[in-house]
Amino acid sequence: MGSSFYDLFMEKEAAISSGKATIGAILVLVLAETLLFLCPEGFVGGVVPSAARGHVFHSPWKDVAAPEKEGALFLLGDPLQQMQPWRVHMRRTWEQGGLPYWNHLNGLGQPFLANPQTRCLYPFNWIFLFGGEMTWQLPFLAWHVFLFGLGVILWLRRFGVGFLGMSVASVSTSCFGMQVLWLLSPHATTFAWLPWMLLALEGYWAGPNRRCLWLAALATAMLFLAGHPETAFKSVICVWIYALGRIPGLRRQGKPIFGNLAKFAGAQ
Repeated sequence: MGSSFYDLFMEKEAAISSGKATIGAILVLVLAETLLFLCPEGFVGGVVPSAARGHVFHSPWKDVAAPEKEGALFLLGDPLQQMQPWRVHMRRTWEQGGLPYWNHLNGLGQPFLANPQTRCLYPFNWIFLFGGEMTWQLPFLAWHVFLFGLGVILWLRRFGVGFLGMSVASVSTSCFGMQVLWLLSPHATTFAWLPWMLLALEGYWAGPNRRCLWLAALATAMLFLAGHPETAFKSVICVWIYALGRIPGLRRQGKPIFGNLAKFAGAQ
């Protein structure tokens, strides 16, 4: 009796989910997911996508009066009135050969470098030193969508999840409400590092090694430098709730727990 379509599909998935083919398939999937998320407005139309645009182009918001419509664009408030001016101030200060310690343009002045939301110390934010918002905003967003999707897939791969399961999980989490709503804000760039912390934790439990501790340290550092402390603290809490929930299963497997958790906490 011939194999059914389902059997052939599962055999193909198993083949993709093992060996070197996994890496290539994963990269293709996350790249396609990123393009899908940001197209057609982004890469095709040259417009930075935002959930705020829904208030202008989709019912019922597009039918409201102009003053109300402008008020509905609150999602663009921080990116346009805060994030972009901060990047301009950072770039101009660096161009003048100084460090942006202080923001003299805000009221009587306020700390700038010490404000985590300015993202002055976030390495991926430094690309804006070489051009304006229109040059680097879309690549900046695309990188973080790609980063989040890849992290989710590699984390699930630790559990032996098949390629289909990883695909569904990565696409659904990369395109869910928070990522769409806060795409232009530091919430999304901060949240992009959460799956990498989970990956480091699972990797260290599977076989304690310094590489996973370095990954945990890097992901935690990027999490707190990415510009939204509230999201960073919530992500850390999420990781530790997850860690505590994994303890019963790890005990049944006879793996050391508290010593590894202490080392992981030290890396963070």
